[in-house]
Amino acid sequence: MNSTNSIDHRMALLRARFCSTLNDRIKALLDAFDRGDLAVAHAVAHAIAGSAGLFGFAALSEQAQVVSEHCASGNRAAAISAARALGASSAGVLSKAA
Repeated sequence: MNSTNSIDHRMALLRARFCSTLNDRIKALLDAFDRGDLAVAHAVAHAIAGSAGLFGFAALSEQAQVVSEHCASGNRAAAISAARALGASSAGVLSKAA
């Protein structure tokens, strides 16, 4: 196996792991809102945005960035609304990735 195939294989494994943990990450995001913890919600949304972008889920990354930005600005209501939309969109991403 050459190095390109090895890297491609590792990226495919990491992408699959991201997909398999996405629902848990979104649940952690929503749980943070339930606890009123915008700092944790911001961190989780930021992580989802970065990972989604890295693995080719541009729309999902952009939605998570919106959540992150609302958290950073302290706009809890908008962040929760955007997080719910992110959760709904993630189902479509997972079905396409399967």
